[in-house]
This record gives sequence, structure tokens and C-alpha cells, in this order.
Amino acid sequence: TQASFWLLNGSGGFNKLMQATTYGRQRDEVLQTASAFGAATFNGTLYGVGYSSTGEVGSGDLDGRNLASYWTLDLNAGTVGTTKIIPLPDGEPGKDDSVLQNSWAVSVNENGYVIGNQRYSINKGQNRPTETFLFNLNNPSSAATIPLQDKPLSGSGSEGAAINDHNMVVGWRDSRHQTQPVANGTNRMQEAFLLNAASPSNNWYLNDLICGLDDAGAKQCAQNGKYYHIAYASGISSDGTIAATAYRYNSESDLNLRTNATVVAVKLAPVGHEHYKGNDPADYVVSNAPVNNQTGQDGEDGGGGSLFWLTLLALPFAWLRRYQR
Repeated sequence: TQASFWLLNGSGGFNKLMQATTYGRQRDEVLQTASAFGAATFNGTLYGVGYSSTGEVGSGDLDGRNLASYWTLDLNAGTVGTTKIIPLPDGEPGKDDSVLQNSWAVSVNENGYVIGNQRYSINKGQNRPTETFLFNLNNPSSAATIPLQDKPLSGSGSEGAAINDHNMVVGWRDSRHQTQPVANGTNRMQEAFLLNAASPSNNWYLNDLICGLDDAGAKQCAQNGKYYHIAYASGISSDGTIAATAYRYNSESDLNLRTNATVVAVKLAPVGHEHYKGNDPADYVVSNAPVNNQTGQDGEDGGGGSLFWLTLLALPFAWLRRYQR
């Protein structure tokens, strides 16, 4: 496979196919793969991001596969520039003694921020984590940073999914209380996160942004009589609306026990605070950490996998005004 971009005409029809002509580490005697995941214009140049081949070959599952990469796109000429590899602090994914197994970029915005993920090939803190990285096209020779690395403990995992043009990143990470071994064991419970790429120390669990305090100062987290654990955030629009997957419960007791869950798609809309950026969400945090439960998420199939858009589920940017803090 090769990184490919389809150019449409003004009426939405197919115009031309643009494909990269090189791989990250060109080596024709091995199976080479590449893919593009996103594109955006930065400083007047259109960039695509994704992954390309390591050029490595091996027989084990932990051998290197992919390198996070980016390309410049020339729409007038219909060409894709040379594949450029995103540098990572742990080096290139590869085989044998490489720290990383894979890396891939998933999205880029108009400010030049690229988000992606790296996957470890060795155990780290009883885990073999995937970790979100941030790369800045303003400084292409500088290595990407790993903003959530080893937070809150060594080997904690995270995965970035999307970024908007206000530099707000969404994805998911190991739930803050999870410490059980993952290597050769079970997966850890996940919590969705929101992070500011321009100031990555500003990051939040989305579960801390869906509650308010009533007049007596008591936490109130019910949404239309239901309770939610926001597990995976997969998209964020320019106005800050977030698409996510959540576990829905009929009672707070079920939420705390992680039982009788229905998996639902939810829409979290910051009505009245569109285009939030910087550290704005900090004013709306009401701690809503999951009850310490090392068994992971139970009841994933309890509701038959019902999927729908819950348009009334909104971040407290919209509805916290009903409560006093």
C-alpha cells in the first residue's frame, strides 16, 4: 500500500489520485506499507500525515512496521512530496533492540501541530503502552514530545485521535486509577481526554467536565436521569464539539460497580463557549474519577451495543450555569 490522496473537483467528483512515490525507509525486497490519515494547510502549504514503511523485515509480531510520516501536497502539479519521517525521542521504530514497534500520525491542523501515536515493543511498567505524541511543523528538525508519558505512572498509555484548529486534542488514556498488568493480561479501562497542544500541561479527563455542583455544593452528574463514563473521544470540530463513545448506566450505583452498561455514541457540545481554547476548561472541572476498580470495564455488551447521537449530553460549558460552585 502507499499513502494516497484523492483530489475532488468543484462539484465533489473525482479529479485525480495523488500518491507518494517514496517510503520512509525504501527497501524494495520487503513488503512496504503506508497510509495517509489527515491533511491541512499550514503557512500556505498543504500537508498530509500518516505513516510509511520502516523497511525492516522479521518474523516476530514485535518487529518494526511503520514510521509516523508527513508529506507536502502540490495540488496544481498533482504530486506528493518526498516522505519525511517524524522524529521521536525514543528513536525510530524497528526490530531487534528498538524501543518502539510502530508510530503513526493521525491529524494535522492549520497551526502546524501534528498529533500521532507511538507503540512500544518492550514492556514498561507492566504495560506495553501506546503513547500520544505532538509534533510541530514550525520546528521540523526537533523531536516530537510525549505530553502524557508515564502519567500518572510509568507505562500509562494514551492515544490521540483528532485535533482542531484551536489546538485542542482529543483521544483516550488509561483510567487514572488503573495499575494492573497489561502485558500478557487484560486491557485497562480507558478515559477520554482533552488536551491543549500549544500548552500540553493543560489537559483534562472529559469525565471531569460533565458534572456540576448544586446549591449545597454536592456533585451532580446525571444527564437526563442517566450516568456516563466517557471512554473514547474520536473527533473534535472547529467549535469544540466532541464525538465520543461512552458507557451509559441507569444509576450511579451501576456506574460505580461498572455493571449493566450500554455502549453509546455521544456528542459533547460546549454551547455558549464555542471555540474554547487555552486553559478555559479548567474553570469547569468537577472531579469525577471512576471508583477504583481494577477489573476493567464490565458489561460492554450489556445493552446490545446500541449506538446513537445523544445531542443533549453536553460539557458543563453549556449547563453548569444551572449550578453554583
